[in-house]
Amino acid sequence: MRCPFCNYEMTPGYIQAAREIFWTPRRHRFNFHAGHGELALSYSNFMAPTVDAWHCDRCKKIVIDYNYEFGKIGDDNNSDLTDIFMPK
Repeated sequence: MRCPFCNYEMTPGYIQAAREIFWTPRRHRFNFHAGHGELALSYSNFMAPTVDAWHCDRCKKIVIDYNYEFGKIGDDNNSDLTDIFMPK
């Protein structure tokens, strides 16, 4: 996958945590699960919550794709999201 910010080739990998990984519009002091208006990103939330991600070593960005079947990182159908972030 190419970085949507600098077009450099990204390295596939994973983000893991001790608790569920989720996006929230505001920072919580103590919260371990996605609530109303929040977006759960991880799978295997009971043991080693994991989300597939790509890391750009050049611009230090991480891209998370949560809109496909988890565990299929590097799949040809999901290997380049540049068109989504940088339309031609």
